[in-house]
Amino acid sequence: MEGFFVLVVVILIIVLITRAGAEEKKKSEMSEYHKDLNKKIKALNNKNVFGDQEVEMGDKYEMYVLEMIEKHKFALLADRKKLVTKDSYGVPIDNGWVTSKGKKLTGIDYFDTIVLIPALDEKFKNKNFPLKGYFDNKKETEYFSTATDWATYCFCKHKLGNLKRHSRYVADEWRTDLINNKCDEIDNQDDLDSQNTDFMSGIEYEQYCKNILKEGGWEVEDTPTSGDQGVDLIASIEDVRVCIQCKCFAKTVGNKAVQEVAAGMIHWKGTHAVVVAKNGFTKSARTLAESNKVILTSDSELENLENLVL
Repeated sequence: MEGFFVLVVVILIIVLITRAGAEEKKKSEMSEYHKDLNKKIKALNNKNVFGDQEVEMGDKYEMYVLEMIEKHKFALLADRKKLVTKDSYGVPIDNGWVTSKGKKLTGIDYFDTIVLIPALDEKFKNKNFPLKGYFDNKKETEYFSTATDWATYCFCKHKLGNLKRHSRYVADEWRTDLINNKCDEIDNQDDLDSQNTDFMSGIEYEQYCKNILKEGGWEVEDTPTSGDQGVDLIASIEDVRVCIQCKCFAKTVGNKAVQEVAAGMIHWKGTHAVVVAKNGFTKSARTLAESNKVILTSDSELENLENLVL
């Protein structure tokens, strides 16, 4: 019986030794694999195989982002007007413009996630992208998840001079600044005055009217697009405070606009209510405006607003 137990022990020892040897061999093979992979990465790095592609991808990333922001600039401005309000001291309050608040995507987060990133993924979908280890030599088996990720890295490296691995956050800051600068540019631009109003969106038409008023010496403020109570612009000179609704309709404007601005004037504590329309008003709207002391005008007459209200 003792001989049997000795035999079992010997067999177990042999099995353990064999298994340990196999494990050691496997580790050695994996070590050789990683060494070989590191050599290949260093060789690629020395040859700068992806150098020209990096610059090209960085350039394309910048170009595509600029194109998308330009394409959606008025929608972005409308979103900012809705989400950035001012307190009673005139201090801006961010209600989800730069970073979403709560579970719902808003503002720039929404634009990035729902509009911009899918568009970039589509642009770069046929592009090959290398190992992340090619860049940092730390996690040689970790891949960029998409070609857009690699393009973002290339942009930060060659355009912004940033070599950090988490370049996405640097790119996010760059895009945020770019979007805000574009919105500020529209808010302050004067070249809308020369555009044909037939091709303007509602937001563009508001800015067009705003520029006319500012050139006429009025101090003009925007109301938020959400909860504006029927007032798009408030134009002030001394103690005169004109609440204005701008209508970029292809047809004549009816009663609703008159009703809204009359109520909105009370809400915003205005002294006068005005509706601006590029294609006139219905007879019913004119009758209602007269009884409610609402001024109806066109953008071509807006420069004479002071004469209309005084």
